[in-house]
Amino acid sequence: MIMWAIIGIVGLAALVISFRIARRRSISLDGYRARRDAEFQKQEQEMDAAAFRMPSRERLHIVRAGLEDLLRLADYPAGYSLDAPEDALAGTILFQTPDGPLHLGFVSRESLPPLQWNSRSAHCGAHAAPGLWRIWNEERGEDFPSMAALMQRMDQFLRGGPLFDEELPEISRRFAGHMPF
Repeated sequence: MIMWAIIGIVGLAALVISFRIARRRSISLDGYRARRDAEFQKQEQEMDAAAFRMPSRERLHIVRAGLEDLLRLADYPAGYSLDAPEDALAGTILFQTPDGPLHLGFVSRESLPPLQWNSRSAHCGAHAAPGLWRIWNEERGEDFPSMAALMQRMDQFLRGGPLFDEELPEISRRFAGHMPF
């Protein structure tokens, strides 16, 4: 009799545990996807926050290491080289190409001109937003919203693609002489 009671209790416990597991797994596919998307979004926000707090020097070291890897993967093409980690322009990397030197740097949003003016004053407060990556030479420049976009463009450039996006002739004529680069 005691043996049947023990078997009944163990069976009941197994039944309760199996129902709890089944109920947890019976979430719909849409619910599961929504939960996973929310977790991924939270992780991306944490990574963005960590990248926002990263010092500029550390960012430059990461980009420099990435450029060294890209040069290594391209079998060190002739005429391309990285000079000292930072050149005379503080906070930039000097990348020598056959067409001339390129400067790569990180620009914080606080040092960029404000995009939106306050309606009550003639100045705008500092933006608490991540900065931009910038590539420029003596003639042109281009901004990138992330380090990944910058490295993709440099990879494309080392594989023979264009470094800068082509401008329409009427735009380049209109702004000739007013380029800040």
